[in-house]
Amino acid sequence: MAQFLITAGPTREYLDDVRYLSNASSGRMGFALARAALGAGQDVHLVVGPLDAAVPKGVRVTPVISAQDMERVVRSASKEADIVIMAAAVSDFRPAFRVQGKIKRSGSGTRGGRMRLELVENPDILAGLGRRRSRKGQLLLGFALEKEKILENGREKLRAKGVDLLAVNRVDVIGKDRTRLWILDREGREEEWPELSKAAAAKRLVKLCLERWEEGRS
Repeated sequence: MAQFLITAGPTREYLDDVRYLSNASSGRMGFALARAALGAGQDVHLVVGPLDAAVPKGVRVTPVISAQDMERVVRSASKEADIVIMAAAVSDFRPAFRVQGKIKRSGSGTRGGRMRLELVENPDILAGLGRRRSRKGQLLLGFALEKEKILENGREKLRAKGVDLLAVNRVDVIGKDRTRLWILDREGREEEWPELSKAAAAKRLVKLCLERWEEGRS
């Protein structure tokens, strides 16, 4: 049995106590991966951002809010994981300052008022895992969203993140039930998968991860 660590959903970066920066991730892919790994008889720890969706039964769950929250949990949990799948849509940036309470209008009542928002980069959780493997023989699968130059950009991310496998999909699959993936690995192998339901794609990805993990142990 392999120990799976899977991330899912968006993160939230709060500007004040009621407003935040986020994205449209539904968590469908991450949840489908958790179900697929559980269905394959594996142990699953799911780290999930803010979502209203029902968590798969039988899966250990750790809820998080921000990218920094997710980094702390993943860094710790990865020490026990054989296979790590980073399917969450982590916010790349967060506000440099969080306002306590609620940001108010200027009070002028006129249109066209502006507010300057300063952002800072969030930690790159995937690249951090790629640089510092927490467990011998650990397999790391990352996800990438691309609008164009799918393979070219995917190859660059594969190298930059230091992952074993990269699943690349197009930005228009966010929030949808179906996906189309390009699978790249560090040995230079590349596959283009047909359009599949996310549930079917998840089963295929879990099978691939288990095969590669077993290869690494032999």
